[in-house]
Amino acid sequence: MKTLSFAIVTLSLLFGTLSFAEDNGNMDMMTGSVKITKAPAIETEPAQIVAAAYVEAADVAPEGGFGDKDYSKAFQAMGMEGGHRISDFLKEYNVETTGPMFAVWYDDPSETKPQDMTSKWCVPLKAETDPVPGIAIENMPETMAVTCTYMGAYDASMNAWQAVMKYAEDNNLEWTSSPMEVYHKSMMEVENPDDLITEIVWPCKKKEMTDDSEEKGE
Repeated sequence: MKTLSFAIVTLSLLFGTLSFAEDNGNMDMMTGSVKITKAPAIETEPAQIVAAAYVEAADVAPEGGFGDKDYSKAFQAMGMEGGHRISDFLKEYNVETTGPMFAVWYDDPSETKPQDMTSKWCVPLKAETDPVPGIAIENMPETMAVTCTYMGAYDASMNAWQAVMKYAEDNNLEWTSSPMEVYHKSMMEVENPDDLITEIVWPCKKKEMTDDSEEKGE
């Protein structure tokens, strides 16, 4: 069984690069730059069986203790909860995995308060097994996705996310489901955040042609 990363509980994904200004509550982008080791491209992600832990920020702080601005604490709390659920499940039931843990992020922080954020923490399994309380077993279908791999700290990944979104725009793609991050190398395996290796996977499809777009193409 592959070692699970507990460092993935730090801020990650696109949302991890966003913060709120304390003075007026408006969302500001944090600047950041990581080394893109695999440029954005369309790939077919294979079908897989996963153990999944659905986590809401409210699971950790039912009283809404994150406030309206503390996204950092909300993301960290969800990651800790999801990571522990998955690792405890694998240890207790001796389940064999086939790849690293990944996270699915469902909400846009520009529209959702920290205490209302939701996520799913998954690890691919070698074979299907029975679900247990707090852990679902899901069959994820094959899907087309824009992927991009970067090396560096999670909170400096804005350039990688911008590259993914620009690639989608340039190639007439639209998103079909929520974005994911696959944690290939985490802080459990490296000491320096600059050595982290993370893959963005964002399911997509080609946009359907409309009458207007067809006319513009002529």
